[in-house]
Amino acid sequence: MSDTLNIPLLFSAVTQEDDYANLMFEKIHHQKVIQWNTDQQKNYLAYHADESIDLEGFHQPIASNLVNVFSKKYIGHMTGPVPPIVYHLNKVELTLNQNLVKFETSGSGTPFEKNVLTYFHKAFFQKPEAFYQKQPTCGVFTNGGTISNITAIQYALNDAFKAQDIKKIGLKKCLDETGYKNMVVIGSPMTHYSVKKALRLLGLGDDAFIAFDADKIDAENRQQLLEEKINLLRAENYFVLAIIGIAGTTESGEIDDLDGMATVARKMGIHFHVDAAFGGAFILSDVHAPKLKGIEKADTVSLCGHKNLYMPIGTSMLLCANPQLLEASEINSSYQARKMSVDLGKYTIEGTRKFSSFVIGNIIEKWGKGVFEEVLNNNVTTAQRFANLLHSDNFELYKEPVLNIVLYRFIPTHLSDAAQNSNLSDADNEEINQLNEQLQQIQFEHGSSFVSHTKLKKMAQKPAQVWLRAVFMNPFTTPKDLTEIIQEQLEIGQSLTK
Repeated sequence: MSDTLNIPLLFSAVTQEDDYANLMFEKIHHQKVIQWNTDQQKNYLAYHADESIDLEGFHQPIASNLVNVFSKKYIGHMTGPVPPIVYHLNKVELTLNQNLVKFETSGSGTPFEKNVLTYFHKAFFQKPEAFYQKQPTCGVFTNGGTISNITAIQYALNDAFKAQDIKKIGLKKCLDETGYKNMVVIGSPMTHYSVKKALRLLGLGDDAFIAFDADKIDAENRQQLLEEKINLLRAENYFVLAIIGIAGTTESGEIDDLDGMATVARKMGIHFHVDAAFGGAFILSDVHAPKLKGIEKADTVSLCGHKNLYMPIGTSMLLCANPQLLEASEINSSYQARKMSVDLGKYTIEGTRKFSSFVIGNIIEKWGKGVFEEVLNNNVTTAQRFANLLHSDNFELYKEPVLNIVLYRFIPTHLSDAAQNSNLSDADNEEINQLNEQLQQIQFEHGSSFVSHTKLKKMAQKPAQVWLRAVFMNPFTTPKDLTEIIQEQLEIGQSLTK
């Protein structure tokens, strides 16, 4: 198997003398994940720029202790190298300094952003061309997946109680008028914590989130049991606002049964939101898009460009299957976001917003979806290759990877037989938990490579276990790198159990 990788089109140099591209490749191939420098860190805390600003000196004291997320051995989080074209376009966007809250501070940026939203709406919902000619916008750009998910819940809420004029009288009065005791949303236990943020903002609290662990239920019975759960809640006088599906959990990359959840949501008349912040990008891959079956039946979909699409941080969007959903949440002022205006700020939680669509829109116009598909497919292949290397006595795989995240844990030799026979005691699992937490921290301190860790239940009846977490976002990570990362972990693990 060759360790020589072709440079993906997305990561190719923009010009023959592209200084940034040279820096990117240096950081990817030759610099460690982190070079701990405590003296520089101390200097930074007492650092003051002199009157004539030396930009190189200005950032150097902190730069020596930053994490090199470009490293091909940095495989721990949803962050990777910034492609040269993204770097250069982002610099242009910065100099333009457009504010997409209104047309008067963005001009042609407003229709440009609408066009980018339309592109992704077509990818997910596949509506006929005539549909798009009638819509003011197909969604909104936001600063991140958290705001996109909060916006989706706000849209669902305002639409559900528009007859009661919720925007004026508020949620409590709406519940009182309609005879409901309280309001809840239903989702997987692995639903992103931004949903609980939304519920807290509404004054409902964490208890308003009802976990439904469909993954632990036989596929044939999932829909029936979900319906029974909803009927039980309704019988207790709870208003079920939304069912939330996940297309790529942030913990493990798993995908909910979106098709089944959509069927129940439609049957029961409940808003269906899909959090596709991480996995939604795979809609652009002909190979992996079928894994998102059912997402086209969602009412709203959130997607983050700054994850698997390599855009600058702060590039997220919420797409609405029926754009009329936005109208129920429209808010106006006298100086901007006026009624009947084209200002996109009428529909967003945020006011001032940068021109986030500029970079991704220009890349799509130049190269189309293929530039992303190439990298997406490669990253899943790398994840599968890594998972194959973990089939050994000293490692346990959480599950075969669905997308580009792999969860696994180090198993000490004296417990390998018990692990393979699913015969570990709670005390054994606690020992393994502590070992993996130590292993992950020591590897990070070494600075040559990095994986993260999380805590999840593999079996419902057992306590949660610590899992090492590898996220494959760097198309330059080679089979040799994967072997070396595992070998380092094996050596650390064995040294901890001597």
